[in-house]
Amino acid sequence: MAGNHDVVSTVGIRDLDPTAALLDGTWVDRGGIRFAGVSGIIGGPRRQGRHHASRQLASIDAVLAGDPDVLVLHEGPPGGTGQAGNPAIGARLHGHTPALTVCGHVHWDEALARLGDGHILNVDGRVVILTP
Repeated sequence: MAGNHDVVSTVGIRDLDPTAALLDGTWVDRGGIRFAGVSGIIGGPRRQGRHHASRQLASIDAVLAGDPDVLVLHEGPPGGTGQAGNPAIGARLHGHTPALTVCGHVHWDEALARLGDGHILNVDGRVVILTP
């Protein structure tokens, strides 16, 4: 999954690990967990890592159809008070919320928020290690 300032290629990622996958409108199953992701942000597509809202939201819809356990987005939904995000993305996730949505792009002082039956984890400016 790439952000709006990242230049990433599948070839470069696979040089790091042959099982690595670039999550951009796709999903992978690892250890019984389905990870899905959408790169970039909503914005004018003439700029790096930005897509028309209709394309970005359609990509999110497509990966949600795969019923992911973990959704990775660069631009995520809003959380609670002081947890900015894109309301259009939040609306897309309501009613079909993965257990965990991981995002960044904007910083939250408090890294966690609830979203439907799941959680949002904002990793902007953080290193987070998840263990079983």
